[in-house]
Amino acid sequence: MQVIEVVKPPGHPFPDPLEEGIAFGIYSAFIEPPPTVDTEMKGLNPEQGPEESQPKAGISETDPLVGFTIEDVKSALGQVTDDVLIGLQTAPVPMSLITQQLTPMAV
Repeated sequence: MQVIEVVKPPGHPFPDPLEEGIAFGIYSAFIEPPPTVDTEMKGLNPEQGPEESQPKAGISETDPLVGFTIEDVKSALGQVTDDVLIGLQTAPVPMSLITQQLTPMAV
């Protein structure tokens, strides 16, 4: 069995704003923490930008989904979706909601 891990990057401690919550401009201006300066960026000249920096030879970025097929991903997502939906369908409904729905609305 293969495991797919989906994790937020460590530099992003807060969840993204809800669509109906606040505007992204306000979130990015006041709530989202500013990007941190990497230690390798501190050694650069002011004229030298990040695109001119040399990448480290020993570090290679690998795709976390290497070794998984599309069918594996679909299967994992289907299983998670089914687990969530079953949990929602079997959740108990509070009695106050049941009586509110059964009571006719007075107009």
